[in-house]
Amino acid sequence: MSKLLRVGAAAILAISLGSAASQGQTYPSHSVKVVVPFPPGPSDTLARVYSQKLSEQLGQTFVVEDRPGATGTLGAAVVAHATPDGYTLLSSPDLPLVKAPPLVKVPYDPVKDFEPVAAVGEDSNILAASAGSGFKTMADLVAAAKAKPGAINYASAGNGSPGQLCSEMIGLEAGIKLSHVPYRGAGPATEAVLSGEVQLFCGPVLVLLPHIRAGKLVALAVTGAKPLPQLPDVKPLAATWPGLQITTWYAFLAPAGTPAPMIASLRQALRKAYDDPALQSRLSDAGIEPLWLDGPAVQQRVTADLVKWRKVIEAAHITSE
Repeated sequence: MSKLLRVGAAAILAISLGSAASQGQTYPSHSVKVVVPFPPGPSDTLARVYSQKLSEQLGQTFVVEDRPGATGTLGAAVVAHATPDGYTLLSSPDLPLVKAPPLVKVPYDPVKDFEPVAAVGEDSNILAASAGSGFKTMADLVAAAKAKPGAINYASAGNGSPGQLCSEMIGLEAGIKLSHVPYRGAGPATEAVLSGEVQLFCGPVLVLLPHIRAGKLVALAVTGAKPLPQLPDVKPLAATWPGLQITTWYAFLAPAGTPAPMIASLRQALRKAYDDPALQSRLSDAGIEPLWLDGPAVQQRVTADLVKWRKVIEAAHITSE
């Protein structure tokens, strides 16, 4: 490269860096769209709680827009292909990032097409049994399943759904064979286990907890690393099988290529919001517990979880249809 070209390249780089720094200092200068790839529920609640705080801290409106469909991949694709200018963000659980890609062809690369800002919460599930199943503990379930492989049924919200992934991972780790009965959504799956049509359902805390408290379902285990505050006497699966931790984490992400100063501004504002006890209390009411991972840690989690769920999906022969 000639001296003239080197000088020109250096000048362009300096202008570019200066522009990025300026963007970071003035960002945001107008409203920011926050895409949630699911209908109203915990994901939407988390996005709105944090977006309100971001609006207060950064002086511009963060507008939440629900774009549901195709297990979250439609909304995720909108953000993956958006202009990387900091004005379109994704607020999402991990489903379209690490659980859907091993199952179906998605119109984005979950590792290369996003710039993670931070993970800001997580939730776990409850493995619940119907009251008439006779199961009171995981030991009861494992003994019965080993005595009659495939005789015990579990419900899910559909093929490839989190409930199926959860149940199949439990089966693989515990060395038991369970039979899958898919339903059209978490509501029908819950009704099925309540009626005794199936014996098990690995489902959301907020959905199953009222029925457990009413004595209509039995909580066999929780899927996170520690007991739930609402069910302190119910052991986590990881207490018996250390590798068996199944949680859903929630993160904010931007399109790849978004200037670093903008990402830094967003991360700083999210961290300040995360540290607010009132915000954590509001999310706890929605079944979401505190979790903080910065951008690089989220990227590592995406990579590791893609490997984990691909192994489960392949070993259990799970399909999306």
